[in-house]
Amino acid sequence: MGKNYTKHIIIATALIIISIVGSVLGSQYMKQNSIERQKQMDINQENKLKEEAKAEEATKNLRHNICIAEAEDAYWSYVELNGTGKRDDEKGVWAENWVWDRADERKQTAIDNCFKQFKK
Repeated sequence: MGKNYTKHIIIATALIIISIVGSVLGSQYMKQNSIERQKQMDINQENKLKEEAKAEEATKNLRHNICIAEAEDAYWSYVELNGTGKRDDEKGVWAENWVWDRADERKQTAIDNCFKQFKK
């Protein structure tokens, strides 16, 4: 009985030690895996925020360019309404100096507003 009993105790102790070591190693592995997943999630979130910022900036630039184009169109519309001819005509547009001056002022004001609105 003594020899078998001692052998069983040694085996049982070894199994308990292996279980404990396995549990500790498994726990460490899970902890490290969780840390790495959290780091990857943080990186993914940061990349997503960067992409959103780029898209927002691109939209802002596009809206700025549209605003400038609208200011240019308003300039020519004003001159056409207060002068004679059309911008696309062969002869172009004729208007008095005050019309051109006022159109320039209005255009510059519109462009300034575009910069204030979209290029802050």
